[in-house]
Amino acid sequence: MALTRKSTRGKAPEDAPDLTPAQTKELLRRLADSNDPRRYLIISRMLPGARFILYYNVSDDVYAWNDPEGGTLFKRRKAAELIQRKLGRGNEVIEVKKVRGKVIGAPRRRLRARSDKASG
Repeated sequence: MALTRKSTRGKAPEDAPDLTPAQTKELLRRLADSNDPRRYLIISRMLPGARFILYYNVSDDVYAWNDPEGGTLFKRRKAAELIQRKLGRGNEVIEVKKVRGKVIGAPRRRLRARSDKASG
């Protein structure tokens, strides 16, 4: 008897229970969330001109200094806004994208241009 390999891709195992419509809807929502690169960050700008920016980390209840990867990325804007309200004034919610593990679109610290006077 020869062993054959059947493709089971796209097919549920025979012993798997059928999903209810609510479970299917939730599964599709979670799948869409995982494919959507949009995330939300809570930031606090220290000085005008965004020279110093703090990124809020919910799990440690601290701010990361000039490091967007140190802040909490929220999947839902509403959740980020609720936390922002609890934190008080001086914070804002911004939309960013997470691509290949990097946060894209977050404001970064602007480096001051060096003057020629300092070098000579």
